[in-house]
Amino acid sequence: MKRYYRKIKYFILLDIILYGVSVLSTAYMSILLIRFIDRGYQSEFMKIIFLYAFAIGIHLLTAYLCNLLQWVYGNRFRLLLSEDYFTSVIQQQPTDFYSKPAQYYTEFHTQDLKAIEADYLMPMLSILKCIMTLLINFFVLKIYIQEWILLVVMFLALVSLLIPKITAKSLAKRRDQAIEQMKKFQLYNQDLLRGYNWINNRTKAAFQKENRKQIDEQLEKDFRYGKCKSAALVMNAGANMMIILVAIILVGIELKNGRMSFGVASSLMMNIATFVDPFAEITYCINALHTASTLKDRFLHFVNNHQTPLIKQKATSGNQITMEHIDYQIGTYQLKIEELIFEKGKKYLIVGENGAGKSTLLNLLGSQLLDYEGSVKIDGMDIRAVDCTDWIAYLRQSDHLFLSDYENNVTLFDSYPLQVNKLISNDKIRRNKNREGLSGGEQKFVLLDRIFNMDRAFILLDEPFAELSEEAKQEYYAYFMQKPNTIIMISHDQVDHSLFDVVVKVKKENNCAYAYATHPFHQDGTV
Repeated sequence: MKRYYRKIKYFILLDIILYGVSVLSTAYMSILLIRFIDRGYQSEFMKIIFLYAFAIGIHLLTAYLCNLLQWVYGNRFRLLLSEDYFTSVIQQQPTDFYSKPAQYYTEFHTQDLKAIEADYLMPMLSILKCIMTLLINFFVLKIYIQEWILLVVMFLALVSLLIPKITAKSLAKRRDQAIEQMKKFQLYNQDLLRGYNWINNRTKAAFQKENRKQIDEQLEKDFRYGKCKSAALVMNAGANMMIILVAIILVGIELKNGRMSFGVASSLMMNIATFVDPFAEITYCINALHTASTLKDRFLHFVNNHQTPLIKQKATSGNQITMEHIDYQIGTYQLKIEELIFEKGKKYLIVGENGAGKSTLLNLLGSQLLDYEGSVKIDGMDIRAVDCTDWIAYLRQSDHLFLSDYENNVTLFDSYPLQVNKLISNDKIRRNKNREGLSGGEQKFVLLDRIFNMDRAFILLDEPFAELSEEAKQEYYAYFMQKPNTIIMISHDQVDHSLFDVVVKVKKENNCAYAYATHPFHQDGTV
């Protein structure tokens, strides 16, 4: 975490300096209190009142500035974590990225990174501030109070630091279990709600029962964490009360023997918290550091493993893609391709029964699947070893529209210049609407505008015209047939095969599918 601390070190240093001034002002108030009670109220009444009020003003001002600085560098710290985490997420290989749901990344990005700031960064700084508080108050108060009494109080407070070691491991374990159960509940809850169309009078009770089961498991883990945390808090509070009791005994003995004035005794009892609270804060912070260390280690492990982007050589041209001796297997399913060639400017239609492997074929072409035998090459270069983003664009069957306007969705946030003259959907879309304001058909138009606005040499389309009217489909067929791009498209529609240069058939036999090219017959009988 050092590289993150270095980027906020000046904010932290200023916070520490101001905090030191704040502690000095409170220590000075203790000295004024001793002078006031020990007859200062007779000879220096107004002077002491004025100085006390001035010390209060300094304390409040520096406390405000310290709190403000904590918000500044806390937000800066979380921004640094967030930027590195998001960069590491999008630098993953597709197979690694899709191994986890998007919800996993979102939760870690929002909840866990905030927890690292709140339960790791701030407790570390709080421990430093507590040590500063103890040292300043010790050297200021020892002017009036016997050192051995202060040392006894500090020693007892120090002993109380052993308590976190007793509870920390168990507390961290219970907290991690509660967090994991919360994530599991969210996942199950979303799963149930996605099946909303199956809820009816007969199934509603069963869905409610399943939801209640998941809630009970989550609350049970929360309660176990709560019991452990409650025990830790009570143990800490009990230790602090014992320290106060010892201090009362010591002050009583000193007063009885005439070795301590009432002003000093009053100041010491009022300042017991000055020594006890920092140690109590330290014990709390140690527990917080233990519980947050797992999140911190998980973050660093992930970021460090994806810190350096995988830089690939760019494919030099986009004239031809070849697939040779492909054998892709997942579970019991297997897709085999002896040879397929996709040439520049031609139009390809991929057909086959549901589940045969048509989308898998496009995922291989689009570098979304990399763990296969054989080769997929673009102009002789292995597609797994080169960057093909300048040549290949892939529109999935249920692709994603962002929560933004038309232009951001089509240009992918200005990654590609908007080429309105090359698109045909402008008059069909309410461009001033965000995603929620568009119908299903309009959303499909935006996705099609996105893929054709990218203007790549190879355009992969998986069921691109679902939810469009027959008239719109025919218009789009006419549109992309005259495009110079190579179009490779999956369609379940009754399409005239003669419109395409090549038809790729994916045929499934048991658990194995085969893909091969055929040339459609045109109306004049030619191939």
